[in-house]
Amino acid sequence: MTSKINILGDSDNNRISRYDKDLARKLNEETEKQIRQEKIKAKLDAKNKPKQNTITESTPPTISPPLLDFKYAFFLGGEFGKQINQKVQERYGFSTAITKVVYNDQNKVITGSTPFYVTAVNEILKEQFPQFRTATHADLEKILKSSTLKLSGYYEDTSLVLRTKQDPNSYLAQDLFEQFKSKGINLKEDSVYVLPLFTLKLRKDNNSIYKLSFNVTDSTIQNFFDAPILFSQSERYFNSVEMDEKTGLPTKIYTKQVAGNRQLWIRDSGLAGLCLNRVLDINSNYEYLSNCDTVGRVVVVSNEDPSKFGVNI
Repeated sequence: MTSKINILGDSDNNRISRYDKDLARKLNEETEKQIRQEKIKAKLDAKNKPKQNTITESTPPTISPPLLDFKYAFFLGGEFGKQINQKVQERYGFSTAITKVVYNDQNKVITGSTPFYVTAVNEILKEQFPQFRTATHADLEKILKSSTLKLSGYYEDTSLVLRTKQDPNSYLAQDLFEQFKSKGINLKEDSVYVLPLFTLKLRKDNNSIYKLSFNVTDSTIQNFFDAPILFSQSERYFNSVEMDEKTGLPTKIYTKQVAGNRQLWIRDSGLAGLCLNRVLDINSNYEYLSNCDTVGRVVVVSNEDPSKFGVNI
């Protein structure tokens, strides 16, 4: 005999119910069983669901970037350099930050350098000669130690130095802050960030005084780093043996002259370039990113012998 809930009526025909304990117990058991099955199904569905890439907000890394090793280093020049320059000029020759750099037919070398030009060179190299890239600041310090190239007497652009959204170059600085933010990284304006030029790309931008702006890439995110030493006072001295080999920057600075008598030149705001100057000082303070001089050189490095790719330097 099955249990029932009989619906009765009172004298006013209002519905009232009579409670059946056995039936209620069975209904509760069935309900709990169904809930358990739904929970199990939900867990399985979640486990089998394809993972989606989500951007999470984070703070910038404070560790040094990975050491970028190389075996060969040379100044961009020869027929190889001439062809690279031609492609750079064809692509970005509407900007004086590019056209100021020229190929010297007499010396067969690229003369001049700007952060924009070095970035453009990397674009061409990645497309046609991915075995090559332009030098980082750490690379230049390694070259100095090994005397692979004579760097004194020339200057070489390696990176951008980003401090705040203010001048100099506030338009470009704000744009870079926003690009990092769009990738889930909130840069702080009480820090100093080094962005190696070989990791960046260019884009045409009529709102920029240079007619060009920098694009942050995945490589930029992987290789940029915080450099507190560049937030110290300018014109301080450093010793060449007290260097971070991963960043190419000094680990200590002094108010008075020390062995080697090299100096560190910095500023306290905005966006500037980072270069090794002709007397081997480290400059992260120059304001105009289109400044160019004939003693500028573009240093290219590789782990493979350039001659294998028809590069005769």
